[in-house]
Parts: sequence; C-alpha cells; structure tokens
Amino acid sequence: MELNKKTKKAGILVTTITVLVMILIVIFASGIFNQTSAPPDFPKEHLYVDATYLLKTNETNNSVDVICTPYLTNIWEKE
Repeated sequence: MELNKKTKKAGILVTTITVLVMILIVIFASGIFNQTSAPPDFPKEHLYVDATYLLKTNETNNSVDVICTPYLTNIWEKE
C-alpha cells in the first residue's frame, strides 16, 4: 500500500513538531531545575525609597501646591 503525498507531508510535519516540542521541553526544564536563590542585590548606597506620601495643600485655576514626603529605608551590610 502506498501513501499519498498529503499523508507523507502530514507525517513529516507531525514528527518535526513533536521533536521540536521535546527539545524545547528539555531546554526549559533544565533551566527550571537549575535555579539558585541569590541574596537580594542592594545598591551600594543601601538607601531606597520605601514609600511616598502626597498632600495637596492649595489649588487655584492655574496651579496646585503639593507636599511630597518620601520615606527612606537605609540597609547596610552586616560584616
């Protein structure tokens, strides 16, 4: 029994897609299992803005006065 051209092309296509999917699974699965937990990377200054508070104090037709209060956190490395 001889297969027609469409059946041969479909078989080759299915085989190619299966092989590609298997290769992608192996590549991504190896990346998932090789994850390491690194400590958080803080900037050298160890100072970052934790939160900000905005307060509107005055408003006119042309302008708005706003007070911004940043809350800073200082983190240092323990020796």
